[in-house]
Amino acid sequence: MRRVHFKGASYPRIAFVLALAGGVDPNLCGDSQGRPGESYEAGPPRLALSVDTTLVEIPVTVVDSADRAVDNLTAQSFSLYEDGVEQTVVHFGSYDGPISACVLFDSSGSMAGKFNDSIEAVKEFLDFAVSGDEYCLVRFNNWPETVVGMTRDPARITTALSRMYPAGWTALLDGISVGVKEVKLGHNNRKVIVLISDGGDNRSLQTQRQIRRLVREAGAQIYSIGIFSTSDRSLIPGGTNGSKLLKIISGESGGRFFLIHGTDELPSAIQKIMLPVRRQYLLGYYPRSAHRDGKYRRIIVKVHPPNGTPKVHAYWRAGYYAPSE
Repeated sequence: MRRVHFKGASYPRIAFVLALAGGVDPNLCGDSQGRPGESYEAGPPRLALSVDTTLVEIPVTVVDSADRAVDNLTAQSFSLYEDGVEQTVVHFGSYDGPISACVLFDSSGSMAGKFNDSIEAVKEFLDFAVSGDEYCLVRFNNWPETVVGMTRDPARITTALSRMYPAGWTALLDGISVGVKEVKLGHNNRKVIVLISDGGDNRSLQTQRQIRRLVREAGAQIYSIGIFSTSDRSLIPGGTNGSKLLKIISGESGGRFFLIHGTDELPSAIQKIMLPVRRQYLLGYYPRSAHRDGKYRRIIVKVHPPNGTPKVHAYWRAGYYAPSE
């Protein structure tokens, strides 16, 4: 796929949360000793899902029935609607460059039987790294903690993981809040959060409404993997429905939710996340309704592949907040 760069374009951010389910102090930042993240030389301007004047840009992932990226589409292959009104796509391109990824790791007690396999899944994710990628690590159980600030050295993540152990409750929502804030510090155009969780939330201070608003505003795509079994339900009394929560949050961000029933399915889920994440289309348009009212605008994307192409599935951000006066 040909890489296209747009002058002044703004790409939505992708957050990679590898959350393995688990209260939030929203003021947490820096590493586990409270130190700020690594410094970087000035790079290209950051790009984020936003409205620049009136231009809106939406990233779209397209996969086939086997979850393989479909990369032979053109601008004519897409139709885009805002609040039910079809828009004219004036900018079209693709991006396959480096990502900024936050590994959000659930270290709650219910993860005890899944802990080592989940760490191996994180290592497999890091094996997909390309030049320029950067990562951070946020752990959470009773509360979230930034263990490793944004770095281009994946070994720092694996070393920190090897020192962790499972304990405590599951502050999933608060963990997502910190993960979103940390991934915003990344220097790459694309931001990812991949979340691996084994249960619902039973500890967070923040509400689902607050987190959904945060995710909508962040422009960070969340890819979540839920390891759910009947026996897990007894480990999280009073918790929210984990699979439903992750599916909603991932979908609104433009990411995906994968439901698995055992850690042996983790490698396959990681593959299904990382391959399409590296290849996305970007659709840009000027809204036909340019009211600066601060309201949430819902987006629908339809894909029209060439005749003879197998059935495809598309994923995109559910919408954006219009600017306000």
